[in-house]
Amino acid sequence: MNYHVVDLTAQEKEIAMDEALRRHSQSKQLKQKPRQNGPAQDENGLRIDIAGAMGEMAVAKFLGLKQYVFVFNKNWGVYDLPPNLDVKTAQGHMRRLHIFLDENPSKIFVHATYKYEQLRVHGWSYGGDVMQSKFIDNPLGRGPSYFVTNDALRQMDELQAIVSDLGIAS
Repeated sequence: MNYHVVDLTAQEKEIAMDEALRRHSQSKQLKQKPRQNGPAQDENGLRIDIAGAMGEMAVAKFLGLKQYVFVFNKNWGVYDLPPNLDVKTAQGHMRRLHIFLDENPSKIFVHATYKYEQLRVHGWSYGGDVMQSKFIDNPLGRGPSYFVTNDALRQMDELQAIVSDLGIAS
């Protein structure tokens, strides 16, 4: 599968880092427990927050949705970007798209990876299309989730066209 490398400007990286620090601080303050015993309030948790924010910024930039990144809109529900995109960023370019079993299958999941300050956007899928038993795995021993391979994902250019057709991209 093809991927797109997305280069963020210094300002975009700073905005993403500020968001990651905000999320991590809020997590610590609220003493939130991570899903499936993942790291939350330690250094590993901060790395996850940084990767997630960087991945969201990269996808927003690629799709022309930067005006929506890190902006909460009650009409979006629990989505990262409109119309209903949930960006999942893995730390490492060979990782699979990770979707928790209890996620909403009506979401569109976008797979990004972050390693050595390089961001790649790999592909996307409607949740209902990939939330299948053949993708259930438990590689970290924290409980089963869907781990979707890149070859099961759609090309990002297709999602770019959909977002453009909806008139929400800039």
